[in-house]
Amino acid sequence: MRYVFNSPIPGQQELAELGTVIVVYFGLPFATRNRGHVRVETIPGKFPLSARSILYGILNILCFVFLVLVTIKVFQQGGKLALTPNNATLILRIPNFYIYYVASVGAAISAIEFLLDAVRYFIECAAAHKNIKLEKGANA
Repeated sequence: MRYVFNSPIPGQQELAELGTVIVVYFGLPFATRNRGHVRVETIPGKFPLSARSILYGILNILCFVFLVLVTIKVFQQGGKLALTPNNATLILRIPNFYIYYVASVGAAISAIEFLLDAVRYFIECAAAHKNIKLEKGANA
């Protein structure tokens, strides 16, 4: 439309930024649930399954703690912006605190998903450890 009518669409930059916030903060839990993160397994790939599961579980716990802190800080910033008069986007005049609240909800969902994924990794570790014990017991 910009090139056809020789004028930009008002607010398209702001909508793109808002869309990016939504995609990032709501796409992260989806990628975590499907374990679709980009991961390079140079050293952990050589670990046994139980050790690798413990490592990934601990890393997910660290991500959970980080995202809880992000959620708290972003929510607090949204609260500060809600009390600030005339704090909105330039063209569409969308209040900025809505953006922060949406981001904090997405970060909270991401934190919960990382915690659940850590639990799944620890369950995988227990299952792998139990299989190793059963195999050793069968050979003995």
